[in-house]
Amino acid sequence: METPRWLQDKLTEVGGRNPHGQPNFRVIWGGDRLAWHGGEMTERDASGNVVRTVVTCRLERAYPEFVDRWLFECWLPPEAYGTLDTWERDTVEWIRGQRIETLGPFPRQGDYDLCLVLQTPLQGKCARQGGCTCGRCGAFIPLTEAAAMGILKAAMATRDLPRSLRTLARAEAEQRRRTAEEDKILAEQEERRPVFREPHVTVQ
Repeated sequence: METPRWLQDKLTEVGGRNPHGQPNFRVIWGGDRLAWHGGEMTERDASGNVVRTVVTCRLERAYPEFVDRWLFECWLPPEAYGTLDTWERDTVEWIRGQRIETLGPFPRQGDYDLCLVLQTPLQGKCARQGGCTCGRCGAFIPLTEAAAMGILKAAMATRDLPRSLRTLARAEAEQRRRTAEEDKILAEQEERRPVFREPHVTVQ
């Protein structure tokens, strides 16, 4: 979905542009936000059956738990992600003898980071992990003028945050994303687990 032009223009006016001419703040539809993910991945057919597992790095949805939400992101410079050496140390893995960048190449031009998800407040476990996995909270909020004004206020507050706090916020968001993915995998495994029942015996 396309972000209203007037809203993006206002965000650019509030937050300015980065050294590459891109806005420091933006609103994007969750299903359109892609990011690099690398590792051992399972490919399934249309019926959900496992076809094969592959070791690769490819663009996938950055926030799979927020595909149907509006997202507010802020741009972070390359130094917010460390150095090239620390990036490779923390994100490169060897899987089946293949070198894989689990988060893709080092963001030499910086990258956008999640600041706000436009949805109703989360509850319980979902609130702690930063994403709704129960399907009962975190309801969709349309991008109305009132919601847009809330995003603009968040942008003004975020603009004045120290860079160290932004980096910490990114690390926390990444941890919440990983936790949500792990919970989803465990839930799928639990659903596929066969149910064993005691044999029914009739005594005459």
